[in-house]
Amino acid sequence: MRNQIDLLATVTVLGVLEQTYFVLQVIYARRKYKISPPETTGHPEFERIFRAQANCSEYFPIFISLLWVAGIFFHQGVAAGCGLLYLYTRLKYFQGYMAAAQARLVPSWGCGHHKLLQGGWKPPWGRFPSCRLDCKQVCITPFSPPVPPAQYWRRMGDAEPSPARLVPWVGCGV
Repeated sequence: MRNQIDLLATVTVLGVLEQTYFVLQVIYARRKYKISPPETTGHPEFERIFRAQANCSEYFPIFISLLWVAGIFFHQGVAAGCGLLYLYTRLKYFQGYMAAAQARLVPSWGCGHHKLLQGGWKPPWGRFPSCRLDCKQVCITPFSPPVPPAQYWRRMGDAEPSPARLVPWVGCGV
């Protein structure tokens, strides 16, 4: 019986350790910004860390339940692999959520031509698909219509668009 749940138990322990890491980050932020419990508001950086930890903790019971059901009734190895992938993505989510809101709101599925071209790299086919290198328009999401960059940056609260952050979505047809 034990050999049938080893991987599931290992992923569960790793998940608990990850949740402990998240809680410790909130404790450190409380000390750093002098916010005593039960307060949940204060410095913006504390609020981001607190919210990221709360978001991750809300889904942890669902994750553990699905991990064990999938591992026992289907296949332990596949369930453990998916569990490890989930834990990794939760860690990246936590780290990303801790970043300032301006850093999180930049479209990240874009073609990235500004960063790539700054290094002198060009794709072998000569041009990025669905991309104009002059960036006359920016898509907020893959499904939204393109808007002029100035309007997009006003939505984000920036006074001036930064060319390094002006990355259009690939699927928007600009």
